[in-house]
Amino acid sequence: MVPVLAYPSPLFNADEKIIGAFKVMVDVSEFRKIEMVLRSQEREYRTLLENSVDVIIRYDRNARRLYMNPVSLGMGQSASQFLGKTPSETGMASGKPGVVGRSFVSLVPLVGGQPQPLQIEDHSQVAIRYEQAIFDVVRSKRKSEYELAWVEAGERGVYHLNFVPELDENGDVVSVLTIGRDISARKAAEERLALREREYRTLIENAPVLIVRYDADLNRTFVNKAWEKSSGVYAEDVAGKPMGGSGRLPLNTDDGYVEKLRQALETGKPQHIEFNWQSPFGSNLFLEYNIVPEFDENEKQVGVLAVGHDITERKRLEEERLQLEMRLEATRTLQSLGQLAGGIAHDFNNLLGAIMGFAQFIAEDAEQESDTARHAWHILTAGKHGKALVEQILSFSRRGEMEADIFPLAVAVRKIEDILRMALPSSLHIDLNIADEDALIEGDQEQIGQVILNLVINAKDAYDGKQGDVAIAVRPPALSEAVTRKLVSHESVAAPTMWSEPDGAVYTVYGSIKATQPTIALVVEDHGKGMGEEVMERMFNPFFTTKEKGRGTGLGLTVVEDIVISHGGALVMRSRPGQGTTVNVIFPRSSNKTIKLERCKVVQRFTTDALASIRILVVDDDIDFGDMLVTALERRGAEVASANEPGDVLEALRENPGPWHVLITDQTMPGMLGSDVIEQAKAIRPDLPCILCTGHAEGISEEQFYKAGADAVMRKPLDLEKLSETIVRLVKR
Repeated sequence: MVPVLAYPSPLFNADEKIIGAFKVMVDVSEFRKIEMVLRSQEREYRTLLENSVDVIIRYDRNARRLYMNPVSLGMGQSASQFLGKTPSETGMASGKPGVVGRSFVSLVPLVGGQPQPLQIEDHSQVAIRYEQAIFDVVRSKRKSEYELAWVEAGERGVYHLNFVPELDENGDVVSVLTIGRDISARKAAEERLALREREYRTLIENAPVLIVRYDADLNRTFVNKAWEKSSGVYAEDVAGKPMGGSGRLPLNTDDGYVEKLRQALETGKPQHIEFNWQSPFGSNLFLEYNIVPEFDENEKQVGVLAVGHDITERKRLEEERLQLEMRLEATRTLQSLGQLAGGIAHDFNNLLGAIMGFAQFIAEDAEQESDTARHAWHILTAGKHGKALVEQILSFSRRGEMEADIFPLAVAVRKIEDILRMALPSSLHIDLNIADEDALIEGDQEQIGQVILNLVINAKDAYDGKQGDVAIAVRPPALSEAVTRKLVSHESVAAPTMWSEPDGAVYTVYGSIKATQPTIALVVEDHGKGMGEEVMERMFNPFFTTKEKGRGTGLGLTVVEDIVISHGGALVMRSRPGQGTTVNVIFPRSSNKTIKLERCKVVQRFTTDALASIRILVVDDDIDFGDMLVTALERRGAEVASANEPGDVLEALRENPGPWHVLITDQTMPGMLGSDVIEQAKAIRPDLPCILCTGHAEGISEEQFYKAGADAVMRKPLDLEKLSETIVRLVKR
């Protein structure tokens, strides 16, 4: 059966009289089908609207409500209360749950999906703003988005609103559909996430570690405040820029750091590195970085995060600890050396005393200016240097004493010049340049000579038997500004400061000089094989040597260091492998103009009656030294009785105490110390002048010798002229 529509009509003749009827029938089956489809769709749409979780309200062009779905109504409310009315007329709060039952406190437009800074707190103003949003859509015919904030029972929430224009067939707005979704939970989650992000950012920004984030192209995308402070560059200056691309920040991270960044990118594995970094402020920093790869939600690597620590202080403490350990080891070594030296010092000084004494007899008997006298003088000078060397070794354990004088540095150099020429082979030439003859220093002239001798011997060894020159100069310091700054700023003498220059030269500074202190330099320079960092780092360590076995003790520079520092000076050494070494020994100039006059180089002839009629008792267990001393005294006119045993001298005093004018005793002897001999001699004869001679006195000071009764204390090897003067002074006292 087909549904039709029938349209009956009367049939008229020419006179307009009804003569019959006819009916038009139309098949409407298709229309019925369309109508059924439309009704079905309307039911579906209505079902969707009625059961939607979103708030859906339709407004006419005048902001009057045309439709409201159930979720837009509060409990106990009906649509008839609101339909045909505007938000201003009904208000937007009823105090009941539901959209219109909530208190709305702000309506904020969204631009680009983000809320704009418009806050309306008054409820009536929210309704007016809401209507204005509808009018804006009617006028613009464009969709708009808002966030509508609400408060209910102390809780806060937000609706996301879409204002959608509905157009007729002419394109005119006939109504506005508002679709709102409660996004309170999402907003709360976003706020919690934003709060957590702010907390994390605050932690990262203010963390005491250096944090840098790089993208896959190694462009910096983030740096924290600690990094800014360390580098001296602000985050905005480096954001999105590659390494070294900030203008003010040079590419001063070393290649190893950059390579580690690349490795983290390529392998996806964490990396670690420590490196030295020169900051824009000129400070030298040690940095430690842990570099970890960063991945997105798809496990694709998008960059790396570098977290660094400034370990400069830790490195400094480690270096200090290492240096202290080295110094402690050196101290132990030197203590052992001191004990060894102390054990042999007495015997060695006796040997030196005998050699120097008999050499002086030769010089006294020979014609002045003769070869014999000159040779004897060289023996005496070498003996004095041997004495100074023993004293310096003893000084490592604080057993030696420095004899301080004021003298021109040039005099100390010239005094040892002949010995230097004899010490060097004919293949080496000494180039002596004294630019300042009058520069005075204060110290021990013999020790300064030892410094010169040790440095020249080192220069000789640097040539390995080849021909060359050794330059020795006395001149004002000629150091670069950078080296001078190191010299002045190096406060500690506990350890040297070492650094390398771009040309391959290695510098070491040991000791320091005040910036205002006038100075004079002793310079020793060679063009031998030079030294690298490894050797320069250890060259002041006792017993360290690069020489073949039997050719060096490793004490040369240790002695030099000890003497220079004890004189208030400093060492500046520059060496370059294959090009040679220059040593600048910087001494403070002395402002004291009182100069100790040097003895004439040729020993003056003695006077045979200097000690005439003086009777002297001598006791020394060393036969050679005792014979030399007796000979020296007798050559000056004294009457001498000697013994090798202390008991024999004391027995002679007991038998006949009267005729003796002076007692001279050694300190270290088998069976009895010289101080005990003096004490017992004074008990026999209290007025007897006593002279104590010592080559090395373990643990006993001169003050203790005087307390024991000694009237004078003299160090071996003896200065025979000084001994004669002392004897005469004591006898005449």
